[in-house]
Amino acid sequence: MIDRYPDSQSICDAIELVTSVTLGLSAHPIERPASAWSGSDQLWTAAVGVAGAFRGAVAVSCTKGFAYRATRAMLDTDEVDDACARDVLGELANVIGGNIKSMLASLAGGDASLSIPTVTEGCFHVAGATTVHEQWCDLGGDLIVVTLFERSQEVS
Repeated sequence: MIDRYPDSQSICDAIELVTSVTLGLSAHPIERPASAWSGSDQLWTAAVGVAGAFRGAVAVSCTKGFAYRATRAMLDTDEVDDACARDVLGELANVIGGNIKSMLASLAGGDASLSIPTVTEGCFHVAGATTVHEQWCDLGGDLIVVTLFERSQEVS
């Protein structure tokens, strides 16, 4: 486990960089809403594992509707299906996760690598991990949350 984690501003900057370049949307940090997702929203989460000096995962959660809007913006198309939207959400998690991984590796004093993204319906949990940071952002009326999980070091 590491002693320090990226601060909220650094994580927000990483989210803003990715969403402004890929989607043309500004990310505004917000406090965790009392009820983020309504009962009619289908929650999707894309996550990338981080291995090396830091062990854990970075997850990006949003509604299925936002994943579709992000896909239309990123690919400049109106024809979107679940498979395509999952790919785009996975890519967002990959790029946001890559930025955060670099911060983590620097803070941990070593190298780190990313896994390929995994996209699921609902929340993402990492067995044996602790949530060490959760950053909520408003993207033009849509909410996303980036969650940083850290796994404890394996005992030999």
